[in-house]
Amino acid sequence: MNNTEIDFERIGHILTNQQSPKNLPKVQHDYSKVKKLYWMAFNQATREKGRIDGNMKSVFRNLVGYVAGDHSYEWPLQKGLFFFGPPGVGKTLMLEVANRVLMHLNKDRAFKVYSADKIALDVDKDGREGLYRFSTQPALIDDIGIEPPIVRCFGTELAPIETIVYQRYVRYRNSGLITHFTSNLGPEEIEEQYGTRGYSRLCEMATFVFCDSTDKRIENVIRSIS
Repeated sequence: MNNTEIDFERIGHILTNQQSPKNLPKVQHDYSKVKKLYWMAFNQATREKGRIDGNMKSVFRNLVGYVAGDHSYEWPLQKGLFFFGPPGVGKTLMLEVANRVLMHLNKDRAFKVYSADKIALDVDKDGREGLYRFSTQPALIDDIGIEPPIVRCFGTELAPIETIVYQRYVRYRNSGLITHFTSNLGPEEIEEQYGTRGYSRLCEMATFVFCDSTDKRIENVIRSIS
């Protein structure tokens, strides 16, 4: 047998590229145009004007870059986003507005929005059919950590969010299925609640982004961010 040196790093890059070919943006859009579309959608959603502060300025810039499909911004385009931070800073709102823009620019990257609590209730009611319903399309799973940790599924106990994260993780690895998340829990609390393995999968699937605003009113965002 020949002693052949195997380039595992190169093989890893090849496999990674093969696993996630479908979730990369097909077109990179002009940042300034996407920013304008975002504010139009935002104004429709809130009917208010205001200001943005804290680290949400950086979150906003990177979010617009992410929606635009611009690789020069901080967040990898092949992964979803995990917005975490205190209540009331607009985590869900900002992602929902981003989704409205994606519906206009690139429907393949748009997503369904599901509450973690509703997922748990539906799985408790419908069993594995409920699991399948939440596991096949690009999605935002909102407010994870508030749901019942265990539900009954045809007489057996099931952790609904852990199970769905696993199912979506497999699809992410195989076809690049994107999942976004929001939570009031921080990374350490997420790991405590969903275990090291579940937390590791979440880290691979999504970029963790801390969100905070000193006045806790991201709903009142100004349009003067550069």
